Amino acid sequence: MRLILTVAVLCCTAVGAASAQDIVPLEVVRLENVRIDGDIKIVTVGNAKKHYSLFCNVKADGCITPERDRNYLLFNKDTRWKMPGAKDFLSLVWIQDWTVKYNQGENIALVREQGGGPKDKDLGMFLLDRTGGGYEQDTVVSDGPIIYGTGLSDADRQNTWRHFLC
Repeated sequence: MRLILTVAVLCCTAVGAASAQDIVPLEVVRLENVRIDGDIKIVTVGNAKKHYSLFCNVKADGCITPERDRNYLLFNKDTRWKMPGAKDFLSLVWIQDWTVKYNQGENIALVREQGGGPKDKDLGMFLLDRTGGGYEQDTVVSDGPIIYGTGLSDADRQNTWRHFLC
């Protein structure tokens, strides 16, 4: 209940003050999947509205592994957010100053909503995978094995397979 109230207050504060301070509201996401392929960490995060496929170099500062069952604030190039009582806006550029900036591709930052954990888990910098958008991981429904050549004579079946094998 406390978590829901905190998220509601954050969202309402950001949305209510958006017109007065040019704030672009945050998107809250949660970890869906993590896998490592060589030096690349592939992280899928999302919420009810959208899913993101992100990746980072495991040797780079800010290549975090988000924790399960934790909310993360997603920052893109347009996100501008000011914590209550803060003087400056929190933005992607500010987070890049603390972590790393990838020179090619669209940088995305993840900031753990409830800080106070290990610093290597609070701020993360990733590249957005625009080619797949995470959808390459969707399950494709299969309706069973394909049986080739049913109803053909042996001669017709051999003639048909000769076209496949050449």
